[in-house]
Amino acid sequence: MDEQINRALRTVKDFKALAQLEENVRKRVVFDDEIGAAFKERGEHIARDMIAQRTNLDLSELTPAEEKIVRAVSEYLAIKRREGSDAGRTLKQLRNRGLIESAETAVSKSKPTQGFETLRDEDLDELSYEQIIIDHPEEFSPRALWYARRTLGLPNQSEKPPARRSIPAQIRTEELLDWLAARAAENGGIIAPFPNLDAARALGMTDMTRHGRVYGNIQSRLDFACYRSELPPLGLTATAPFTEAWRQEDRSWPFPLQAMQQAARLFRWRRHDFERLASVTHTLAGQAHLLWKAELRDNQASVKAWAEGLDRGPRESAPPDEGLKGATPHNPNWTREEHILGLNLYLQLRGTSYPDEHPEVVKLSQRLLKLAALRKMSGGATFRNANGVSMKMLNFRRVDPEYHGVGLPSGSKLEAEIWDEYADAPGKLTTAVEAILQELETSGGGAGLIEASDGQIPALQRLDGNPNAVSSDEDVGAVADASTGEPSDVDGLAELERKFINASPEVKTRVSKGIERGPIGQKVKRLNGFHCQICQALGQESLGFRKKNGEPYVEAHHVMPVSLQQVGSLSATNIVTLCANHHREVHYGDVSVSIGETEFSFLIARKSLVIPRPKIAKSVGENAERGARQEKEAGTEISDPKREEGLLAALEFPAPPLNLHP
Repeated sequence: MDEQINRALRTVKDFKALAQLEENVRKRVVFDDEIGAAFKERGEHIARDMIAQRTNLDLSELTPAEEKIVRAVSEYLAIKRREGSDAGRTLKQLRNRGLIESAETAVSKSKPTQGFETLRDEDLDELSYEQIIIDHPEEFSPRALWYARRTLGLPNQSEKPPARRSIPAQIRTEELLDWLAARAAENGGIIAPFPNLDAARALGMTDMTRHGRVYGNIQSRLDFACYRSELPPLGLTATAPFTEAWRQEDRSWPFPLQAMQQAARLFRWRRHDFERLASVTHTLAGQAHLLWKAELRDNQASVKAWAEGLDRGPRESAPPDEGLKGATPHNPNWTREEHILGLNLYLQLRGTSYPDEHPEVVKLSQRLLKLAALRKMSGGATFRNANGVSMKMLNFRRVDPEYHGVGLPSGSKLEAEIWDEYADAPGKLTTAVEAILQELETSGGGAGLIEASDGQIPALQRLDGNPNAVSSDEDVGAVADASTGEPSDVDGLAELERKFINASPEVKTRVSKGIERGPIGQKVKRLNGFHCQICQALGQESLGFRKKNGEPYVEAHHVMPVSLQQVGSLSATNIVTLCANHHREVHYGDVSVSIGETEFSFLIARKSLVIPRPKIAKSVGENAERGARQEKEAGTEISDPKREEGLLAALEFPAPPLNLHP
């Protein structure tokens, strides 16, 4: 191939430049298979860079299946860009779920994905998620393997898919924990050294050439949980560590590997240690090298102190204090995920007193209970209740530079860590929150929550991680057949009824501090005729119920969040009026919005809507008359339209919003 074309290809950084170069080359020379292959390879390279940029994923140190997934998405993205479109949904899923979990989710559906169809049309069947799962079953769940075999026309041993469980990495982490626990129990708590291959075989991995990186990830993930639990690293009970484990890299200090090995092999491992580690691993992401990388970046001193102190530490951990019979169980500390959700709410309600009766505080309590069920966490009667959420919000005040009080004196170091990482990065925070909520939504987390007038009450049967918990796409009859005889929802409710039947509600008084939003929202509601603009765009009834004063109920939504305290966020041109349902959906649903010069573009319920922004009218009087006319049509005419002059007197509301995809 012409060296000049080769050099030009190496300088191309995006698909637009690549397409232009291809057009120029086709005019000069014969575009043969060799040149075509070079352009295709360059397109895949550009796509890989784009994946890393748009998903924030670390694409180094990948397992074999992860590497294939990146290749598959690169090919798919390159194809879509050549067609003039994009793979936005695929990239969003990668950003929210990671590589393995994205493939799991994509294949576990009743119909083949668009990506599967596209790659098959391009004769790239070997890069479909389904084929990757078949080729690397050790990295995926039995459920994903069942769906992959069905899509590819291969037989399955059962007619129904296996029940949804944890992420594949967590499943195998628990299997390794069980194997190590059994080994410790046979020898008085001491784990005799073993070859890594023996442990890998217990997980169904028989070829370390093929499975070594996958098993190493599981072991490293477990070692990270040991660090979090201040225990010696279980992985060092093996005969020898992996050659790439515990590297010094660019740090000024090395891991004291020999002392760490001795501490792990002399430690008496008890059942409560393994139970504790299982609980911690449920809070961890799947890729261990990312966990260690972030921890060594942010808390290197803590890692160093742990590693260098192991040889001086105890040789056995104290069992958990069971306390007096009938005493309330201790609630576990808030996890990193819970702190992220907590910070998100703190910033949304910033400046308030975060009362435990606030609807959003109650809602977060409900979500935390669902997350706990998914992570197999539990606690006492007060576990993640609304009062506990309120207290956590007040803990965050300690690290909020804008709060001039002292906040609650106690708290977790994670509050400061999460604040430093996310408080000034709203986009990053939104991405992290969306990932957690998306997992809750798709995993069926929270089955067993009973609606009640004062919030949701956690049923008793789902906090132990029962694999037979009903998920949204499972056959209810099949699940019923697999019942383990645990307490029913009715039994759980009866137990809680006996507990609370004589309880009295508590009244608490707090001093409140809030962001002053001014009168603009109320005036915009009036001038916009109290209509929900999204309902209008969808062709639905846009006037809500009428309040006691006769006005239709509607809410003002600031598209640029007021909590960011940006100039212009209080402007009427930043406000749309929404019904209560759409207002909540915009805040907490799968909704995206972009702000243009003259309109807001919403993507909601898979429909694209354009809502024109208010603009400054040439005539103040003209606008006042328009507002009065709109109110009259809504049946809420103002007695004196002149009182709308001032901040909003010059606002002009354009035509009703557009529904681009009715």
